[in-house]
Parts: sequence; structure tokens; C-alpha cells
Amino acid sequence: MLKEKILIVSYYFYEENTPRSHRAFELARELAKKYEVEVVTSKKNVPEIFFEQYGIKIIYLEKGFLLNKNVNSLNNIKKIQREKSLKSKIIKKIKNIYNYLFLDRQIEFSYFVYKYLKNVKDNKKAIISIAFPFSSHLGSYLGIRKNKKLTDNLILEYGDPFYYNKTLNIAYYFKIIEALILKKLKYIVLPIENAKEAFKKYKVENKIKIIPQGFDLSEYKLEEYKRNKVPTFIYAGVFYEKIRNPLNILKLLNTIDKDYKFIIFSDIVTIEKMKSGKSILEEIKKSKGKIEIRPLIPRKECIIEMSKVDFLLNISNVNLEQSPSKLIDYGIAKRPILSFNQNNFNKEIFIEFLNGNYKNQEIIDLEKYDIKTIGKQYKKLIEKEE
Repeated sequence: MLKEKILIVSYYFYEENTPRSHRAFELARELAKKYEVEVVTSKKNVPEIFFEQYGIKIIYLEKGFLLNKNVNSLNNIKKIQREKSLKSKIIKKIKNIYNYLFLDRQIEFSYFVYKYLKNVKDNKKAIISIAFPFSSHLGSYLGIRKNKKLTDNLILEYGDPFYYNKTLNIAYYFKIIEALILKKLKYIVLPIENAKEAFKKYKVENKIKIIPQGFDLSEYKLEEYKRNKVPTFIYAGVFYEKIRNPLNILKLLNTIDKDYKFIIFSDIVTIEKMKSGKSILEEIKKSKGKIEIRPLIPRKECIIEMSKVDFLLNISNVNLEQSPSKLIDYGIAKRPILSFNQNNFNKEIFIEFLNGNYKNQEIIDLEKYDIKTIGKQYKKLIEKEE
């Protein structure tokens, strides 16, 4: 019996170390057990034949035609920006204008998604588009507008809200574009209930379904935990200037007269580009080895490292519409979790954790993140049973 066909559009995919990549790959593997799955993504170094073992057909598209075309040219722009010259200031201004008018350089990917989808001959049971970036949604929408027989079931997965995302500064017409797209689709998939708030102004509540990120939990092997001689804890993830900024927390940690080891796995380049980046790195240096920053490592390796420490630090986003996907990884690591945001760090509770008292830990229900559970929820949307 022939399987029905679905298509997943995701700018990020295996083996990129991003939450969207993990989300798309896990979902594609699970849905391939029931459907013929085709994944449209930007060019990667992984051979197409690799995905055949999972029953996935991979379609690589160009990332862009201007700023997003060539990594080397983009690196040159970044290098110029770091210089304190007139040229660097001009480049920075141009880049800010470009981001305001066109969102970001990844918007160019939407053209290649559109170009591919408009020429697809066979019908699809559903198309699932995964953001971030928004270019996946835009390209999918334009492709379906052009190729009307492609599908009548467009499912858009939003990790975070888009136009009303407080971290973005984008032109007003993106609100109009997003409204048109949301009108065309069948379902909106959000990871948490709080994210619904961002879509109220679009009046699409009846299309929203809450489905968190899913993982094959049987794949993870952890280290046997042994209490560390010095209380040791980890934060793993990217920082943002406005919604997930560690500066105040680092300052407070440097006032605590107790031994500890705080390991941060993060993108150092991103920190350097933050307005407060220099101050963040200065606070890390001021700790005299108590706080250590390391580059991001592959997700499964990071979970193993997290399983070795005494507890984990989760810096939540200030805006409640967004929830860090790393919380699931923290849950898989099976160590106590201390959660707070950049504005409400509780020193007393932190001292409790340093002393091995975890009564205020956050509990993660891993069962609802099992990819089998998530797969069943998506199948209902694909079959239009919701």
C-alpha cells in the first residue's frame, strides 16, 4: 500500500545544532513511519543518501542570492563591522536598514522555497512549515498560492511569535504579510499555551493547536551522577540582550562568598555582539575561574555533560509568550532545575541549591515531549481530525 505524501519545510535541519533543526528532524523521522516524507531545507553538508535510512527524502535548496548566498562574504561584513572605521559604521547602518525592511538575510530562502513548491506536480496530504526563520512560512505560503493543487492543509509551526515578537524591530508591512499567511493556513502549532497571546490580534484562535517539541527519549544515555566536590551547575543556550540577559545574574554570583563552578555553554560570538556583551565577559573574568564559558557543543554531548553536574540553571525569557526549548534537554539530563529570568533571580533559593536543597526545583514532565506522543498529535492535524 502506497503511503500518502507530506512535505516539511525547515531552513534548519540535521545536523545543525539548533532547536529548530532538532525539532524538524525528530518530527520527520517519526512521521516517516506512516507517511512518505519529503523535507525541503537549505543546503547542508550531509549527503542526501544519509536520510534514506529514516525513510526521508531530502531536497536541498539555495540559501540566498545576495547577503545569504555566500558565508565568506557575510563573514567579511561581520569583520568590517567589528572595525571602528567609517566603512564599518556605514555597513552597520545598511545592515540595520536591511533587517528592518526585509527581516534578515535568511528571508532570501523564501524565494527558493516558492520556486520549488510552485513546480511540484504531485499533491501533498499536508505541508508542515517550521519557523524560525519566518522565510519557511513565507515561501510555503507563496508556493501554495501559485500551485493551488499542491495541498489544502498548510500547518505552520511557530517556535516563537513573529511580528509581535518583542525582540524584533521590523517594518509594519510584515504584520500584513503575516495576517495574509495566517488566513490561508489550516493550523497553527505553538509549543506552549502562553504563546497564544501573541496571535490574539490576528483572530485565529480557532486554528491554534498546542504541541510541544518532541524527542525520541530512548536515545539518550546519561552519566551516573556523583556529587561534585564543589557545587557545579550548567547553563546551556544562547543569550539575548532584551529577554535573556545574564549580566545581572553574573554580577550577583560574583557577590556570593562560597565555592562553586558555573559552566556556561553558549555562542561567544553572539555574546560579543550584544550591547552588554563586554560587561558579561568582564563579569566572567572577574569570577577568577568560578564562572567558565565554553563554546556550544552537539546537543547529545551537552546532555551528557549536564547529567554530571549537581543542578542546572534555566534562564527563562522575560516575555511569557516564549519558552526556551532547552528546558526539555534539562529534563532529559535528570538533574534538579533552578528557573528564573534576568529580573527575578532569588539569591536565597540559589544558596539553597548550592547547599544541595532542591525543594524549589522545576519539574519537567518528559512524557508529553515523547516523539511518539507528538507524532500522534501531528497525525491528527495531517488527517484533519482536530
